[in-house]
Amino acid sequence: MRTLTAAGLLTLTLVAPLHAGGFDASRVPADAVAVAHVDFEALVRSQLWAEIQRMNPELSLDLDLGEQHPALAGIQPLRQVRSVTVFTSNVSKERFAALLHVDARLEGALQVAMGLEQYEALEVDGRAIHSWSEDGDERVFAYVHPAGADRLILVSNDTQLLGKGLAVLTSGGASLSSSPHAIMRAVAQPGTIVYGASAEPLSKLGDVDASSSVAQLVQGAVMQFGETGGTVFGSLALLTEKPEDALRLSQVLQGLTALASLAAENAEQAQMLQHLVSSLNFQATGSQLFVEFRYDLAALIQLIQQLEETH
Repeated sequence: MRTLTAAGLLTLTLVAPLHAGGFDASRVPADAVAVAHVDFEALVRSQLWAEIQRMNPELSLDLDLGEQHPALAGIQPLRQVRSVTVFTSNVSKERFAALLHVDARLEGALQVAMGLEQYEALEVDGRAIHSWSEDGDERVFAYVHPAGADRLILVSNDTQLLGKGLAVLTSGGASLSSSPHAIMRAVAQPGTIVYGASAEPLSKLGDVDASSSVAQLVQGAVMQFGETGGTVFGSLALLTEKPEDALRLSQVLQGLTALASLAAENAEQAQMLQHLVSSLNFQATGSQLFVEFRYDLAALIQLIQQLEETH
């Protein structure tokens, strides 16, 4: 697998400067090869969320889990979860860990797990570990780490991965900030709501069709989406084996986006979709392909409404 050169990493950080949008690489083990992060705080305080609520007044952040279980009364996950980071060091084994940055009140959710017949209290290196399974499902392990007035809850279905995450949180273990994969050290820009990075080929991830030309060309990726200052943005940094692969990938993706207007039901829709697609910017630099999208939020909302009206 090819790694980013120093010049390539510089280009990547210029595409995504300054701020991690809530993603903290120092909390993820160094050998993680894939990570996904959702910053709920960034979403809730964004103009994007305000527009979503305006268009869907029935949406509410006040879901109270007390309706599901008495022990969870007063717990409102949509308000009390700051962010969620999921990571793995081996995508093929389906072993994952999740780090939840939450309001301290959300720690009470563990009371439900503690009430399960299959609950077990463990101790690892002097740290209290919660473990449980439900209805014969695989066992889950969790550790609660204080973070000021908040809590970091590390949850995993793998004891080895839990141990690595535990070492990072409690004893200065090597973190993603020192990852051997430069693409895993990429930084997202301010306002990022969803961030993801993988040092693994796309063909190895999830339910991706490994035979597709895109899956065969992409050897690593960084993705981000968010909103800042009334502008919606998204970007992809795709790593390939060699420069000609990056050019080929650019041609394939531009060809696919050019077909977007074919999904339209009429000429007016086709014109609007083509205008939206024209906001994508493709740039191949060496063995890397950068795809960027920026659009004024108010204009995007107006365009979406116009598409719905012409449906």
